[in-house]
Amino acid sequence: MRNNKPNPELIDDENPEWTEAMFSASKTAAELFPHLIKKSKKQPKVTFGQLTLKQINQLPETYQQDLVQAMNILLKGGCTHVFLFGSLAHGQINLTSDIDLAIQGCPKEQFFYLYGQLLRQLHHQV
Repeated sequence: MRNNKPNPELIDDENPEWTEAMFSASKTAAELFPHLIKKSKKQPKVTFGQLTLKQINQLPETYQQDLVQAMNILLKGGCTHVFLFGSLAHGQINLTSDIDLAIQGCPKEQFFYLYGQLLRQLHHQV
């Protein structure tokens, strides 16, 4: 059972805690990027905060590329859920914006390898 009581030390305007509603609103990778993900019985969940597909398409191209690349790295590495949060998820990008990602279902032995891949392959800080 998930603890639904928020931790006040973790909440701020930029990074609110995830709620059950946010988790249930997450979409499969196939729904967001049908041209990249083949249909299968069990789809990993990917959510980009409150961004719609239209808003994702309006992001600077390097951020779009990084989101797709990050999703590919993490899903191929075995992660079952990928969540975007922070300023990018709210569409508030500036010159120093990083990409804040949370994951679930990552095999423990893969975590640091996948994090290293993100650091090496993305244009923006993670």
